[in-house]
Amino acid sequence: MPDQLAQSINELGRNIAAAAIAGLIQPMLFNPLECLRVRWQVAQASGRMSAFALSIMRSEGLWRGLWQPGLPHNMAAVAMSQGLRLGLYPSCRDLALTLARAGDNGIDAPARKKSPVAMLVAGLSAGSVAYFVSAPFWLSKTRVQASSQFATFPAAEGASGGLVTDAIAPSTGVGGAVALWRGCLPLVVRGALLTSGQMLGYDGTKTFAVSELGLPDGPPLHMLAAVLAGLSAATLSAPADVLVTRYQCTDQNGQAHRSVAVCAASLMREGGLGVFFRGWTANFLRLAPTFTVGSVIYEQSRRALGLSYMK
Repeated sequence: MPDQLAQSINELGRNIAAAAIAGLIQPMLFNPLECLRVRWQVAQASGRMSAFALSIMRSEGLWRGLWQPGLPHNMAAVAMSQGLRLGLYPSCRDLALTLARAGDNGIDAPARKKSPVAMLVAGLSAGSVAYFVSAPFWLSKTRVQASSQFATFPAAEGASGGLVTDAIAPSTGVGGAVALWRGCLPLVVRGALLTSGQMLGYDGTKTFAVSELGLPDGPPLHMLAAVLAGLSAATLSAPADVLVTRYQCTDQNGQAHRSVAVCAASLMREGGLGVFFRGWTANFLRLAPTFTVGSVIYEQSRRALGLSYMK
């Protein structure tokens, strides 16, 4: 039993490391899309998002306006959250299946196939833990990127750097460690929904393609599954995504929102239910290629660290 436990912990550690490696690389490539999503959500501008992006690049340039802001913060946030959520997901899913088998009235039934419910539950669990732990880094990233739009935060003068606290306490009026978790609840909800959508799309597609269609488990399948994962993740997490961006940032008058509920009510008055899907296109266009590149790196990193493709 001790040897089996040590082997399980070792495998878990390697899986987290493989996911974190992918998480470090992805923001280097896709930070412009993430920065555009945040700036579009806080701008409250009308018109097309493409025109909004072009105006930023004309006035500020691609690097200074979209690529540089929040890049190190984004790398830290993605590496930590992805390392934990993808790293913990297989263990959470297998635990959910084990608990489900334990409820079979003592009958020694054959092992259950992976189910969508187990995937959703595992995604919610792993995503909640991952985004709670990494919340300070996501808060810092969001504020630094939003400061490029509003310039109401002290971090606006040095949007590409600075400590986490540089982008937090001055605008909230709250000191200490508690301020690092501002907006944590909607962030955790967003992360849990995003992870559930991602893993239902990714793990579900892989499982169906291999077991039902007989397709080989390799990079082509990983890329197809990742695109479908981006679609489901962007859709499930959209309302919480908009809410957490607005809540963590000040409004156009430089005032912090009093609570998540007040922020949500303000959004409803602004644009009805449709406002909670503002930035969906930017989010999907970011998630689909990010998941595609990240999934390939993650699966190959697992192989390099002595593991098989994720089963």
